[in-house]
Amino acid sequence: MKKESDTFPKLLLEKYQKYGNKKVAMRHKKFGIWNKYTWTDYYENVKYLCFGLMKMGLKYNDKVSIIGDNDPRWYWTELATQAAGGIAVGIFTDCTVSEVKFYLSHSESKFVFAHDQEQVDKVLEILAGLPNIVKLIYWDIKGLWFYSEPVLANIDEVIEIGRRYEKEYPTSFEKIIENTNGEDIPFILYTSGTTGLPKGSMLSYNSYITAVNSVNKINPMDEKDNYVSFIPPAWSVEQATGFVAQLVAGTIVNFPEKPETVRKDLKEILPQIITYSPRLWEAICSEIQAKMNDVKGLKKLAHRIFLPIGRRKEQFISNKKDLPLFLKLLSYIADFLLFKGIKDEFGLSRVKLAYTGGALISPDVLKYFSTIGVNLKNVYWLSEFPFISVHRNKGEKSGTCGPPLPHWDVKIGDDGMILVKGGAFFKGYYKNPDETAKMFRDGWGITGDIGSIDEDGHLIVFGRLSDFRELKNGRTFSLDYLETRLRFSPYIRDCIAVAGRERDYVSLMVNIDYQNVGNWANKRHIGYTTFSDLSQKSQVYDLLQKEIEYLNNNLPDWLRIRKFVLLHKQLDPDEAELTRTRKLRREFLENRYADIIDAIYKDENEFMMETEIIYQDGTKGLSKTKLRIKDI
Repeated sequence: MKKESDTFPKLLLEKYQKYGNKKVAMRHKKFGIWNKYTWTDYYENVKYLCFGLMKMGLKYNDKVSIIGDNDPRWYWTELATQAAGGIAVGIFTDCTVSEVKFYLSHSESKFVFAHDQEQVDKVLEILAGLPNIVKLIYWDIKGLWFYSEPVLANIDEVIEIGRRYEKEYPTSFEKIIENTNGEDIPFILYTSGTTGLPKGSMLSYNSYITAVNSVNKINPMDEKDNYVSFIPPAWSVEQATGFVAQLVAGTIVNFPEKPETVRKDLKEILPQIITYSPRLWEAICSEIQAKMNDVKGLKKLAHRIFLPIGRRKEQFISNKKDLPLFLKLLSYIADFLLFKGIKDEFGLSRVKLAYTGGALISPDVLKYFSTIGVNLKNVYWLSEFPFISVHRNKGEKSGTCGPPLPHWDVKIGDDGMILVKGGAFFKGYYKNPDETAKMFRDGWGITGDIGSIDEDGHLIVFGRLSDFRELKNGRTFSLDYLETRLRFSPYIRDCIAVAGRERDYVSLMVNIDYQNVGNWANKRHIGYTTFSDLSQKSQVYDLLQKEIEYLNNNLPDWLRIRKFVLLHKQLDPDEAELTRTRKLRREFLENRYADIIDAIYKDENEFMMETEIIYQDGTKGLSKTKLRIKDI
């Protein structure tokens, strides 16, 4: 009986031997043309990159950092590193220079692969402080023709070095792959750093393969399925649902030309499998709702007629009941006349597996996509403990994360904490034994989330323990619970719920969705000049009050939001307000906007916000915006 492959390079070899040139493994759009790579192409590029890195000095457990957009060469580089016994480290492309320095320094990387001139420049700026770096290798030469730094190399040069080195190396690539070990660490995936510096999470090959195999048995993928690689490969969710899942199931991974063309490229591929972050699903949901709210005539009529049919169908699915014949017929008509057009617009018309994970998502968003015929599945996932639970192929309760997967034991601690134990276990944080020790309790992994398991065995996640607050009346609740439900509104991009033991009620700071609110204002002939100007319009405050009141009507009296303020600017990861995966840095935000929060709870009606502006010539100025504080 053939032994199962227990590392990613072994899975690559397995797929290469099975498919060779007979099947496409990847497509990459460049200059409007989808370039195809077979499994032979994939394998050989990995092989020559591996030999090239070994020739340049890569050794067992050496770190190789990769910073760039989604691209086949990211996948090749990662597998080449792992085949040579190294460890890959992913870095987000929108990281600042200081953040890049932290990742390269903390991981002790010897090699860096950078996508383009922008990323190369970041590394060159800090190179003097990174003595471990042997080579900085880029794959897009545009703008780099005249760079002469000795540390630089083009990826094609490394591949050519590998071709030559293969002839003199005493062992075949297959033997090198056979020596990889399932208990080794394939990559260091840094956490989002919501409460401090990011931590480098480490899991073994076996852990990831166990987790992905477990999901694949429940929600099967096959070799004909297309996946669009869009969310950052530096994020653990993309590593599992894109990189590892392809090696396990043999799916076809498609890479858009650039982030700005994703919508168009999705419509051309129409994938069967797609993974987005909760924030992106929320943004798509908001855009659909905003457009539906503004249509007129027959489109408006179709929306009013067919949306209730979709909702009725969703109720039957979530309750695991067979659709009556008349509802099947009406659903087919609704899909043909309304929902298919919506799904086509977003490249979702052929999706069979749509995943969201990494943070809480509103049940309303899950229900809405189910209503229009997109089977969006909630995954409960942590960087330390991958694929704890997931919605199955049949409809699941939208307020849950589905039953725990077979490779996990899950229980709720006496303090309400979700605890896990199983076959995809966390090996620790890189160079951080103190934080590693905090992740365990009597042999169980501590998720940091509060939750419960319902009578059907479905896991319900209430939110991070750090996001729970106690009001003056002693009642405790999750800020995240309110925020995720409010982001279902097409007019709310982000929001920060505020409460605390010394406060009597919950208040809210809101980021409007500039595009959707702007379109709403334009159709009503409300003039504005900037984000700040639009956010403080009285009509916009009235619009947002209705959205908040809609949630309030479904909350107990003690939990209702009593006051809110519309912020003058969008929250920005470059200002450390959000993580690179767009999660709130709550403690930082509460400190940064402490004066606004104080004004709210002092019953003031407005607050003068002063913001420092740095102009291109280096001079500084001061911008003042009067923020309204509104009672509900």
